Amino acid sequence: MNTLNAILDHPAVLQWGWVLAHFLWQGTLLALFAWFVLLCTSRNSARVRYILATGCLLLAVVCPIVTWISLDAPPSPIEASSESRAPLAATELSLQEQPHRLLADASEISSRQTSDQTSGSLVAEIPIEEPLESDTAVSIPTPVVERELKARLEVWLPWCVAFWFLGVSALSLRLAGAWYVTRRLISNGSPLREDWVSRIESFLPRLSFSHAVRWIESSQVRVPQVIGWFRPVVLVPVSIFTTLTPGEIECLLLHELVHVRRYDFLVSLVQCAIETVFFFHPGVRWLSHRIRLERELACDEVVVAVTGDKLTFSRALLAMADQSQLPRPALAASEGDLTRRIHAVLGMKRTGSTQSVAVLCCLAVCLIALGILFSTGKKQTDATPTSTQAASNSAQIERFVDDGLPVPDLSGTIVDSSGSPLPEATVYLRRSSAFRGGPAEWGDLARTTSDENGTFAFTDILNHKDGHISSAYDIVAFREGHALGWTHVRPKEPMADVKVTLKAPVSLSGTIVDSSGSPIPETRVSLKYLMSIRHITQADLEEGRWPRGDDPNFVSLHGCRETIETTTDAQDRFELKGLVANRGALLEIAHPEYLVKNAYAATVEELDPETASKVKRNVQTGRMSVSLEPGYRLRVVVLDADTEDPVPNVRYALTHQGYRTPPRHRSEDGVIEINHLKSPQYRVIAFPPEHSSYLAYSQSLKWPEGERLKEVEVKLQKGIRVRGRLVSQESAAGISDVEVLARGPQFEFEANVPRQYAASPVLTDTEGFFDVYCPPGDHTFQPRGRIRGFLNSREAGAVSRIVSVTEQGPQHEPEISLAPAPRFRLIVTTPDGEPVQGASVRAKAHNTLNSYFPIGGTTDEKGEYLLDQLFMTKSAIQELLAEEVVIRDQDNRHGARLLLKRPEADAPIEQRIEGQV
Repeated sequence: MNTLNAILDHPAVLQWGWVLAHFLWQGTLLALFAWFVLLCTSRNSARVRYILATGCLLLAVVCPIVTWISLDAPPSPIEASSESRAPLAATELSLQEQPHRLLADASEISSRQTSDQTSGSLVAEIPIEEPLESDTAVSIPTPVVERELKARLEVWLPWCVAFWFLGVSALSLRLAGAWYVTRRLISNGSPLREDWVSRIESFLPRLSFSHAVRWIESSQVRVPQVIGWFRPVVLVPVSIFTTLTPGEIECLLLHELVHVRRYDFLVSLVQCAIETVFFFHPGVRWLSHRIRLERELACDEVVVAVTGDKLTFSRALLAMADQSQLPRPALAASEGDLTRRIHAVLGMKRTGSTQSVAVLCCLAVCLIALGILFSTGKKQTDATPTSTQAASNSAQIERFVDDGLPVPDLSGTIVDSSGSPLPEATVYLRRSSAFRGGPAEWGDLARTTSDENGTFAFTDILNHKDGHISSAYDIVAFREGHALGWTHVRPKEPMADVKVTLKAPVSLSGTIVDSSGSPIPETRVSLKYLMSIRHITQADLEEGRWPRGDDPNFVSLHGCRETIETTTDAQDRFELKGLVANRGALLEIAHPEYLVKNAYAATVEELDPETASKVKRNVQTGRMSVSLEPGYRLRVVVLDADTEDPVPNVRYALTHQGYRTPPRHRSEDGVIEINHLKSPQYRVIAFPPEHSSYLAYSQSLKWPEGERLKEVEVKLQKGIRVRGRLVSQESAAGISDVEVLARGPQFEFEANVPRQYAASPVLTDTEGFFDVYCPPGDHTFQPRGRIRGFLNSREAGAVSRIVSVTEQGPQHEPEISLAPAPRFRLIVTTPDGEPVQGASVRAKAHNTLNSYFPIGGTTDEKGEYLLDQLFMTKSAIQELLAEEVVIRDQDNRHGARLLLKRPEADAPIEQRIEGQV
């Protein structure tokens, strides 16, 4: 222990600690500078970006050297020992023209320190001869504060150097082990066959390269890789000669030859050394990652220029993408960001990524967070819910979606600002999206309540399958006496550590009046959106520049079953409670007789002068005042045309929409009331109840001059039954639970002229039959949406049927046949051949490189699962990409991964595959 203390007390160790401490901000600035340089050169070639990024990384070596030289040279051990016993300078504290003596003489302090250290005390007494008057001004110069802070840091810096040394040692051993593995791979291989060596070396003149290269076949590697730079060796996996085409193999080996020509292995060694020394800095690791990416892109550019075959090279990259990770510092064609590389090779326009920006911005946050953690020393060990707690809370879940795609299980804790759990909080799981162009009404998926430990869980939740499927979700929590809290999640796997904090609430108050200043009682005031004050005051919201759906300062309650709302009293006053402080709020003000108005507010006493000078809209603070304009109202009574009885459960739309789209709202008594209309004209849409024989109704209405309320009667007529069937081309069996659309003749809308048409879509029954009630005329019937196990209707060609309908009935019954999609019957077994029941199967059906349709389920008692949704489209990416299928057992302890490619056109529709877990 004495030896360790002696090493840590050495001045050189302390000086190196200061070098590492300074590199925290130096490395951050260096990473930011590199990011800016790469951003400015994004349109240049990958070779230019690679050279610039490598130069920035080399600056990381220069910074510590300059810092070491610029710091005071460390004294010798003898000097350091004598200086540690030196007395404090008498000028550390001074009194400006103060006769009182604050500090003892240097010799006196020194003697006191010496005696105290002898007795084991670290405190030096400083006598004061006379007490200071209360009005005496004492000046403490800045050097003293700096010296005190420096002294505190110097206590910990040697230990930081010790941990740094341990980290460097461990990573160095890892690097040495990787080097040993690569050398073993060379010695265990055999020379590559001569025909392939001749084929690859034929490219040497075109590369202006004549260096000798050894080509080794190896059964222990799965991707081609380069080892060495003075006597370079290229390892070629034996498996590629049976899984890839000759053209694809040629592209991959040419890629490795370009690495040799560019001496990339030497640069990779330097990278690994720099990463090892500065392993603690995320900025250095990010920059090194970008260098590897740009290096691969630069080699890709050369391969494409030499071969001129982008598609073959892309297929080769995809084939190598899922192979095992390489031992560093080996180089291979499967490194780098695959999506970006494929885009670059194919010349596709790439959507920008914010990942690098987020990493760089997180550097400062991480440093601040570490400082807070070390200063407080507080442990939050009780915030994460256990799986048992989550399971016990799952019985309280109220699910709002009955049919759709599965959502990964989510569980967590509701806490207050101090970290204490909050029971009986209402928690919603909502569908979200990272939108641009204005928020939409997001749908509630489920609701639950936190238990006595503040934990909640969402299990077996389904997402809407119609329209856009989002993998982003909002978890929003409400509790009396607290502000609402929320978090955004993008789960790919189940999450058990979700944490929602409910802070102290603030409120907004104000008055609601009409245009003449008269109060409007019973006006509803509700919170629609919360966002940052900067965004609500300065962003161009009217032009669609809304916050992203995953902005931590933003939450949408639009369309939520529960929101923060209140109503005005008889004196037109309101108080909206439960809001978050220092946020911008968009409020919805609604009264049946007036137009709905959005009011902007901020939960602060007043805006600061800088923000107030940049506001682009009226954002109110303090006590609000909102004036409403009168609107138009509509009351529709829906009757049976024959009996004139009300038609219950009629469906209608609150806003303008396509007349063929089934509305979401429903009237149980057949009376439709629509308020807040801005103009005296409106197209009313009334859809009959499901499984009824009524036709849908639509009519453009106009209000008489001077009237605000219009009341009309709508009489629904019954249509002519058309019975059709949806069948499979493969087996002629009916296809159930598929939506079928019926399109009649197009017509123009005229004011106050009613139009009646077939109400669709309708669902097919268990035998594939469907019934649509139509008016006379020609009607087109076709399936709608994605139908499991069958090719997309657009891909399969025309699958619609036209039927002429008269008063006597349809000319014929339409039968629509669908072509089956390729499918795989997956059989999951143990290594002993026993079927595995309940195994989880997950896959992604890609439409593009960045767009996919999630697929999931569990195996039956026979261990089988039917994969019939992987290849339902004929997109170009599916011809190129192998879809990944991940299998895990019930305990999530064992699993397997399969790669499936689209079968050939003449292959059987169904194929059997096996997977062992």
